[in-house]
Amino acid sequence: MRAQLAIREGRKAAANMVHTMRGEALEEFFWEYKGFIVSLGKGGALADIRGTRWSGFFAWWLYRTAYLMN
Repeated sequence: MRAQLAIREGRKAAANMVHTMRGEALEEFFWEYKGFIVSLGKGGALADIRGTRWSGFFAWWLYRTAYLMN
């Protein structure tokens, strides 16, 4: 669950380092929960994406799609 935060916060930190070197104003980091997806194996998974919940094969398909896109 923390990787979601770390990835987005890391990108913002890197951008702020560039802004600092250029003498520009820093950008503020805002956290927004996007949800979670967890694979249960053999075509099963659980997903909660922005308050909408899925389970079973469709959730597993979402998990695999997100994994392959990253």
